[in-house]
Amino acid sequence: MKNIVSYIQRIALMLIIPLVFCACPSEIDDPKEEIKGCMDRNSLEYNAAATVDDGSCRYSKVTFYARYSAFNNIPIMRIDLSVDGETIGSIQTTYPNGPGNCSAVGTVLYEFQNSKTVDWNTIVYLASGAVVYGSGTVSPSRYSECIKINVTQ
Repeated sequence: MKNIVSYIQRIALMLIIPLVFCACPSEIDDPKEEIKGCMDRNSLEYNAAATVDDGSCRYSKVTFYARYSAFNNIPIMRIDLSVDGETIGSIQTTYPNGPGNCSAVGTVLYEFQNSKTVDWNTIVYLASGAVVYGSGTVSPSRYSECIKINVTQ
């Protein structure tokens, strides 16, 4: 009789132990919790933990400015600036040490709408009637809200 009880106890343990360590079906079926946030690595608002993009991405700005008021000792009259082929403004003030902020008077401000690199071009009009062209590319920065670019040499 003692052997039969011992045998039944062993069988019961073999049936119960797997049940104790088995996850409940409701835990398996539950999806991971959604974490909303910006999923673009080039955004100022990037959230590495986000699993769902909620449209909160915000990108850096670029202020284009003139450091010099002359080119080869010929006064600069005006500088027109375009980004990706679209004219966005004229630079009218010089900042020998760079502007103090991204919206300084006489600069041209561009705000990224996504993480795409853009091409910029300048047409520099000189007092002599000559024209000088400049160009470059710029990408949004995840770490800096304001990127400053001098367009004069």
